[in-house]
Amino acid sequence: MITGALVGEAALKGDAFAIACVAELGGWLGLGLASFVNIFDPSVLVVGGGVAAGLGDLLLEPARASMLAHVVGRQWREIPDVVPAALGNDAGIVGAAVLARELS
Repeated sequence: MITGALVGEAALKGDAFAIACVAELGGWLGLGLASFVNIFDPSVLVVGGGVAAGLGDLLLEPARASMLAHVVGRQWREIPDVVPAALGNDAGIVGAAVLARELS
């Protein structure tokens, strides 16, 4: 069975088809990020989770390029940087712990 983890591992090992698959995924991610930028105009976009941390620029470079191509008004707007979450795959659990502490 082909899984995202298997494709990611193959891409990191240099498999051309897997790299193309990750780049396509990055393109779709960039389209979604552009929609977010068009609505909210953030100063930075932090992409979390194991996929972003594990694949790094193999995923984020195509995402940045796609985002740039789809942002409305990019001539006069500051384009936010797209960065991986510093906590990687632990970002969600750390955020949940902080929220629980604040609510208690």
